[in-house]
Amino acid sequence: MFSDTKKSKTGSRVSPVALDAVLYETDPVTSEGISIDPQSVIHAEWHQEFVARFSATRQAFSSAPLEPVNTILPTTFAGWRSLFFTTDPDMNCVRLLDHQTAIKLVIYATKWLNRSTNASLSRWVLALLVRVPEVLEASDTSYVRHLGLKALKLQGKETSFTAKLTHECVVSIVGDIFRQRDLLDGMERRSQEVIDGSRRG
Repeated sequence: MFSDTKKSKTGSRVSPVALDAVLYETDPVTSEGISIDPQSVIHAEWHQEFVARFSATRQAFSSAPLEPVNTILPTTFAGWRSLFFTTDPDMNCVRLLDHQTAIKLVIYATKWLNRSTNASLSRWVLALLVRVPEVLEASDTSYVRHLGLKALKLQGKETSFTAKLTHECVVSIVGDIFRQRDLLDGMERRSQEVIDGSRRG
C-alpha cells in the first residue's frame, strides 16, 4: 500500500492510490498487478523490493512538511475501530499522532486483524508501521512483534487476496525493519505447509 510520495502545493503527501501501488505493486493508472501465486513461499526478491519501497516511504514520511489538519481524531476504542474499518488514513494526521497513541493503535490493530482484513484496515495498519520509529523500547517492540505474530497466525486462513497480502507485508515489515527475523522464517514455514497441504489434497 505504500509507495512514493506525491507532491502537493503544501508539501509531500502519501495518497491512498500511491499506497496501494506499493502494496499490490500495481501501476496506479492501469491497476495491472504483479503475478503472485497465493500458495508460493515468500520470494526473497519480492521481500527485498517491498521492504526497500516501504523504507523509502518511511523516510519520505518523516521528512515531509506538515500540512494543516482539521480532522478530529477519535478518543475511544469504538471510535478508532469505526475509523479503521470505514475510512482511509490521512497520512498527515498519522504524523501528528504522539508515540503513546501510535503504540496504542498498534495494540488495537493487532486485535482487529482477521481472515478477511479489508482495504481500509490494511491501509491503517501499514500507516501505523510507517509512523512507529524503527528503534523502540523493549515493551513497545513487543507490541509491534505481537502484530507480526497475529499476521503470521492468520497466514493460510485468509478469505481474500487483500488480507493475504496485507498479512505477508506486515510480517515482512516487522521481521525486517523491526528486526524480528524469526517471523520471516515462520512465514516461509507456514507458506510451505500450505503448499504441501494443497499437493496432498
